[in-house]
Amino acid sequence: MSKTANGVKVRKGKFIVFEGIDGSSKTTTISSVASRLRDDGMEVIILDSRNADSIIGSSIRQWINDKKEVSNCLQITLQYLSALVGVSVGSSRYPGIDELRKSYDYILMDRWYYSTLVYGTNIVEDTANKMIENAHCRDIILSTAATLTKPDMVFILELDPKIAYERLRIRDGVEDDYFTTIDKQEIYASKFHTLAQEDDITSIDTSRSILEVTSNVMRHIAKGEHHGIH
Repeated sequence: MSKTANGVKVRKGKFIVFEGIDGSSKTTTISSVASRLRDDGMEVIILDSRNADSIIGSSIRQWINDKKEVSNCLQITLQYLSALVGVSVGSSRYPGIDELRKSYDYILMDRWYYSTLVYGTNIVEDTANKMIENAHCRDIILSTAATLTKPDMVFILELDPKIAYERLRIRDGVEDDYFTTIDKQEIYASKFHTLAQEDDITSIDTSRSILEVTSNVMRHIAKGEHHGIH
């Protein structure tokens, strides 16, 4: 809780982001953490940046899977970022993060701009200007990220990409698409691992049981509260 200028106490919810490759147990972990927080009497909302604008999300994935021209990674990146900006500032359709903070103790987000950084800078493959185009995309992503709501905590859920791949195939029945082939999963896992080395990001090993994973996340959240995450 925090105080407004007139001294009235208002809720100041914490914005917590979960990242990781497909099959790394993001959805399961977020649901479990939300349940634990609610058991503690907290008001919690779960958001998914990929579904902020389903038309954008589905059209991007369909476009790539249809093997149409994907050399213009800037166009794809801007479409992803437009969805994130919509989540951050809100619109007539849904409130932004800062508005949600007034109503909830915790806003749990499934993916934020970190995923755009990992996936958006690895779309261009077979063009002569690959490195230049990917670097340009990275600059655009980082510039836009500076305007987005800053998370109070970021968790990167890490899992052997081969295990994640099998989870998607056997448990979820997901077929290969551009983003979920084993080769792509290994590339993305490496990128997320690099991000996890940053000081303000916490790595979580999701090869353990969901009970252990949830308890680990809850310990970090409690530690963050103790030290005053902001």
